[in-house]
Amino acid sequence: MNRPELREGDVLTRRYLLQERIATGGMSVIWRAFDQSLQRMVAIKVLDGSLDDDNPGRELMRREARATARLIHPDAIEVYDYGETVTNGGRLASFVVMRLLEGRSLADRVVEGPLPWAEAVEIAAGLAKVLAAAHDRGIVHRDVTPENVLLAEDGPKLLDFGIAAFIGEADDQLVADFGTPPYVAPERLKGTTADPAVDVYALGVLLFEMLTGALPYPEKTWEAIEAARREGPPPAPEGVPGLPQEVADLSPALPVAPTPWTGRAHARSPPR
Repeated sequence: MNRPELREGDVLTRRYLLQERIATGGMSVIWRAFDQSLQRMVAIKVLDGSLDDDNPGRELMRREARATARLIHPDAIEVYDYGETVTNGGRLASFVVMRLLEGRSLADRVVEGPLPWAEAVEIAAGLAKVLAAAHDRGIVHRDVTPENVLLAEDGPKLLDFGIAAFIGEADDQLVADFGTPPYVAPERLKGTTADPAVDVYALGVLLFEMLTGALPYPEKTWEAIEAARREGPPPAPEGVPGLPQEVADLSPALPVAPTPWTGRAHARSPPR
């Protein structure tokens, strides 16, 4: 559990002035901050812990910074800096400095109900372009969920590359249990190496959810997925006003969810 000691007005590395908490996750906090060197506003994700705390979140943040820095795309979160510093309180803070984006999460929007089909398709198409660019750079996101999509004025932005991997890379113990069950492709549950197909699967689930306001499969935990048995084709979006047939036809392209498997019994979302 993250117990942040940093406060508004604190300065990291004599450069980044923390101004306001934007969001708090399981392990990290995102701050609105001012870069005193370059005189600009930024967002900083901070993992704040004791000096002797061997928190795996630190390595995940390093990975996120490296993967995101490798991807140059206007609709992906842009990373400016990564660092670790001892705070005034004698704690170790690992942090990623990112471009400050304004908007609301897709998760907040989906809670309100289905999106008009044209809007849902436009968002999915924008995310598909970001993912295509990531895949061209050898990066697999592996956590495409509504929480990791920001709806900005100039279009959707893909965030949080915390459990990203390079194509062909095998899961290690650090990330093997991370993921959001309804969006995790069946092949990842079987321990295969990172492949762009897992992002395509997650994007398909996301599109279905935007169109219908519901997930294509109801299971939301690893245990429920383990117990589920699938027969027949995956569900198609129904009752969507004006939905073109070519969009509806995308749904059967979703891979069938996994049959019962033996392996990891638990998983959790990566540190936010």
